[in-house]
Amino acid sequence: MAISPDGRTVALSDFSKTISLWDATAPGPPAFLNGHTLPVIGLAFSPDGKLLASGGWDGAVILWEVAARRSLISLRGHTGGVWGVAFSPDGRTLASSADDGTIKLWNLASFQEATTLRGHRGPVSAIAFSPDGKHLASAGAWAVRLWNAPTFEEISAAEGMLKANK
Repeated sequence: MAISPDGRTVALSDFSKTISLWDATAPGPPAFLNGHTLPVIGLAFSPDGKLLASGGWDGAVILWEVAARRSLISLRGHTGGVWGVAFSPDGRTLASSADDGTIKLWNLASFQEATTLRGHRGPVSAIAFSPDGKHLASAGAWAVRLWNAPTFEEISAAEGMLKANK
């Protein structure tokens, strides 16, 4: 689930291939976005609310034009399901995290992969940019990592955090 920055639109996927867009200011049926071939897991709105990113088990990251209710482009590069998507605060970079243990950074001006971050030993289930855009945090099965933007060098890691809970 994701809520647009202005709070007017809610994006939801109920573990299906379809995304529903709900208008939070008016009752009525949602609009539906279809493009993934397997369930959608991650959703995020761009800082200006014009784009929605979705990540799915099909390994695709799809960018959607919210107002037009249509797909803009499908970004491919992960070899496993995409768990998380996050826009940088300036809206120029999209990060995606996946089962393949990688984080991909996408340049939104060119829609090209800018770099791939490695360091997790398993799926990367969540990612988030800091509000000032200077850091990217990632979480996986056995570690939480902090990356320094714009170089995206790893600056901190906490490993084995979940092992203690077993």
